[in-house]
Amino acid sequence: MNKYLEPKDYKEVDGYVLCSKYYHKIGEFNAIRNNDIEGDWEIMKIDKETKEAFYGMPVEGLGLVNCMILKEDCRAFKEQELNAWQNRIMGIFGSHSDKLSYCYKIEVKDLLGGQIWETHFQLLRKEATQLWETHFQLLRR
Repeated sequence: MNKYLEPKDYKEVDGYVLCSKYYHKIGEFNAIRNNDIEGDWEIMKIDKETKEAFYGMPVEGLGLVNCMILKEDCRAFKEQELNAWQNRIMGIFGSHSDKLSYCYKIEVKDLLGGQIWETHFQLLRKEATQLWETHFQLLRR
């Protein structure tokens, strides 16, 4: 049985949490393991908060929106996890072209830990595109 509930009596927030599982209208999902996060936790971008849950979307992965994350399934970031994400390049890839369409800078507010950190994009768009094209070529071999 799916535990998902539509958000009611929520406040709008802007931040991030780590979760071990989350719920969507189509089902329940366990966290996607990330090498820079200790244990099986997934980074979620949060835009709504209720008394028992956060609502948002995974930073990496399936691209589901309006996922319900129970607060009991969340934890704050550890300092080394925040540091590992500071130099991360985030971008959007075309599903048919395998090309990086753009990179962007994000500022992350840890809703549970109260820390703010930023990712810094040190590669120019052209260099990032070349890096990812090389990565996809290697994966296709």
